[in-house]
Amino acid sequence: MNLGLNQVSSAINIVEQQNSPYLAAVISAKLSLPSAVALAVYRRTLHSDQLESAETIGRIESPLLAEIDSRINQQQQARSSKNSLFTKQEREIYMVRNPQDLTSNEFDFFCDRFRRSITNGKKGEGFINLREAFFEMTDNVVSHAGVSSDDPSLFGIAAYEATPAGGCFTVCDSGCGFVRSLRLNPRWQGITTHKEAISAVVLRQATSRLSETTGGGFKGLFAALVQLNSVTLLRTGDSFASITTTSGGPQITFQASKMITGSQVSVLFSTTGHPSEKFH
Repeated sequence: MNLGLNQVSSAINIVEQQNSPYLAAVISAKLSLPSAVALAVYRRTLHSDQLESAETIGRIESPLLAEIDSRINQQQQARSSKNSLFTKQEREIYMVRNPQDLTSNEFDFFCDRFRRSITNGKKGEGFINLREAFFEMTDNVVSHAGVSSDDPSLFGIAAYEATPAGGCFTVCDSGCGFVRSLRLNPRWQGITTHKEAISAVVLRQATSRLSETTGGGFKGLFAALVQLNSVTLLRTGDSFASITTTSGGPQITFQASKMITGSQVSVLFSTTGHPSEKFH
């Protein structure tokens, strides 16, 4: 069984039932990078009365999930050796626990390795813009999701995976979600549902920043993706959206989701065919 990001909500429901006939399939499922990150973050948001569900997620037989759990448990960022600061990586995971994590040399090197890893020798502007979009999506973890040094229970994960023909990146946090964030700005006080919030952010460049009329993060992301075959998967609260990028602008398809803390944006891109999640 392959468990993609759009199936995480159903998988969580199965885990919480404990006696579901599908539990064994979830435990033995292959995960993609986005779905593994989503499950790892969700597990850390559970309370003491949900301990059994947290332990069940920990039983999922996925080396990728174990790798992400290990990175969450590390108190310091993994520092690359001097000779690997700008080398290509097949996969890399970066923890965001405070604003300083995004102003460090390690984060700049992380973003540069992402760009170098996905270009496969190509130097197109689209890849440079994608690097900046990845940076902006990760910056949202502290700028909008509320992750800071003041609350250690809040954190974010940025991760990417490179393949010869493309790859993916995902940014997930345990923060406040789009609705609470946008409502900090009086202009967006009328937003009450997570579906409305996603539409406002994607189609109207809504932002929680009081000093800005519109935000540029997602606009920059979709501009970068126009040159690539891509699918953007966006989840916040109880809404999950699949977004395709066209010359006429982003097109959104919604589906209902289990209410989950925080938000996640994942981008699958390909230089040749239809982009898809890679399962491990």
